Amino acid sequence: MLRLQPGSRQIFSRFKPEGSRHHLDFAVVECATGNDTSFFAGAFDSGDACVQCHTVSRRSARPSAVALVKGSASCAASPHCSKLKLAGACCPTVEGVYLYCCDHSSSHSATSNATKTTETTTSIRKKPTPDVSVPSHKTVPAAVQLSCSGEGFLECWTFYTEADPTHGYIKYVSETEAKQLGLYSLQDGAVRLGSLVGQNQPVKAVRLQSQSRFSPGHIFVIDIKHMPTGEGTWPAWWSYGPNWPKNGEIDTTETVETETYVHSTLHTSAGCRMPSVSGIFNPNCNAGNANEGCGLDGPAGSGGSVFNENGGGVFATKWTTSGIKMCIFPRDQIPADITSETPDSATWGKPYVTFPFGSDCPSYHFNDMVLVINLDFCGDWAGSDFPGGPSACIDYVNDPANANIPFRRHTGRSTMSRPSLRPPGPARPLQKPKPEA
Repeated sequence: MLRLQPGSRQIFSRFKPEGSRHHLDFAVVECATGNDTSFFAGAFDSGDACVQCHTVSRRSARPSAVALVKGSASCAASPHCSKLKLAGACCPTVEGVYLYCCDHSSSHSATSNATKTTETTTSIRKKPTPDVSVPSHKTVPAAVQLSCSGEGFLECWTFYTEADPTHGYIKYVSETEAKQLGLYSLQDGAVRLGSLVGQNQPVKAVRLQSQSRFSPGHIFVIDIKHMPTGEGTWPAWWSYGPNWPKNGEIDTTETVETETYVHSTLHTSAGCRMPSVSGIFNPNCNAGNANEGCGLDGPAGSGGSVFNENGGGVFATKWTTSGIKMCIFPRDQIPADITSETPDSATWGKPYVTFPFGSDCPSYHFNDMVLVINLDFCGDWAGSDFPGGPSACIDYVNDPANANIPFRRHTGRSTMSRPSLRPPGPARPLQKPKPEA
């Protein structure tokens, strides 16, 4: 957990120093004092490596980079860290620290995630805080089935039009504007969500949030024919609860740039770990752990251009008090019960990932989920992964020479369904999509 002076902002990232076995999580803190804005960077990890922290100060501007260098094993305090205290020292080797900004002492209130990003070339494998309010609609009971497709699709959704909490080069538009610009349409019963690139202006696109909240006992099913892909893109199908991260976040599908597989990740408050999940990058789901979450990569071909070339497919997430299970079905292997909108997970075979609840992660970490479909450009993840950083990503998106690259438009048929009351049928194994050639 990070504690900051009110008005300060925190930015998280991670990188792997040359020659080190560890990925190091670091925090960049912005402290505004008068007309100056100072940035302080500190790093920590759970291994034996350490990173010294440096400061960069530029008047009324953010730095073009924050310098981080590998320190000695003793982690001697750096003279550059006089105003930055990480657990009472410059570079502690403990996982999870308290950070005090601008030389203030004890009475600090917690803040939300940053509203700016730094231009670094480090990789970020995380989803930033969704600093948006949860709709005040009733929670859908687990026994109720809700179908959202075709003409009735928008009965399930609201158009989010506030600033992007993940700092993308994006402007989310209203339903009226989306229809006027052709960013929302129906084609042969399928919903098409698009994006529009302006002249040196943020990309106009759609972010949909469910009108209802959902409790354990639900299955979320989305049928995607075409997934946005290309340099700078960041599409996602996910959900989150109120008072983030107290009530959790479930990222079923995320891809960035030209990846051909999805990332599936959980984010929670402290006290949720997934040590038994095979292939997981980090077992600690605590969003306070640099907001990395606990996640893994989906099967080869589960995202991006390979997914699209194979005709898309279906993503199904089953959320109960016992855990969260995720399945991916290629277009030619979608179970009949999903096609008929009477999903029965007993027929689906083995999920590609199961996040179990129990003593390591109690089920109370996930409640009252709001579903989200969105496309972002650049931002905290895709922008940081872009060669040259966020500014280079924005320049790429603005360049007319890239006007016809694949990410300009995307289509998809989206459905949400709930568990069927029919008896379970015979088991059907889940087959992975074809790997990229």
